[in-house]
Amino acid sequence: VRRTKMILFVVSSTVAALAGILYAARLGAVRGDMALGFELDIITMVLLGGVSIFGGTGTMWGVLLSVLIILNLRNGMGLANFSGHVQTGVIGVLLILSVLVPNLAGTVQAALKRRRARTVEVVAAE
Repeated sequence: VRRTKMILFVVSSTVAALAGILYAARLGAVRGDMALGFELDIITMVLLGGVSIFGGTGTMWGVLLSVLIILNLRNGMGLANFSGHVQTGVIGVLLILSVLVPNLAGTVQAALKRRRARTVEVVAAE
């Protein structure tokens, strides 16, 4: 387990460093606060991709698909001259929905399961 954690840490660090290098090369400058404000987008991408905030679920492909969705959404809103505040609001609504919908679906499934169990008990009692 320790070795796996260490390998994952090294791989994650390498990918993060590569992303930082590419971002700095694209902008042609480096500052400590260059990526400020990306937190909301990144958290939304991860949660919209199916990764649970409690861990244990989600796939890389789901996150990749959500990255493409968010980037295209941001690009489209920018081309349509939506202000940055509106764009952030839309991403915030997506974040809230990406947390609420799976939890609500789990609650509904649990309620249906309990209801079916009661129905089976009633039928068995008759």
